[in-house]
Amino acid sequence: MRLMVDARPFGATPLIGAEITNIQFRGSVLPETNIRVRATVEGLSAAKNPKYVYANLLLETLNADTEEALVSQKWKILVSRG
Repeated sequence: MRLMVDARPFGATPLIGAEITNIQFRGSVLPETNIRVRATVEGLSAAKNPKYVYANLLLETLNADTEEALVSQKWKILVSRG
């Protein structure tokens, strides 16, 4: 979560967490491991308020040196349209 907040994938638009599902731990994250997060937008869906949209994301935490996927999770977040 910290990596995603710091990365600011939607610029000044804040991340408003709605749902996190399908968390899979695929490997150990040992101390001193360099990691990075890859976020893929898998789709968008309408929210009740037309000012917002839900973004369906696949987040993968990777070992930055080997590119091995360590954790994957699916997020559904509320994003302002502008």
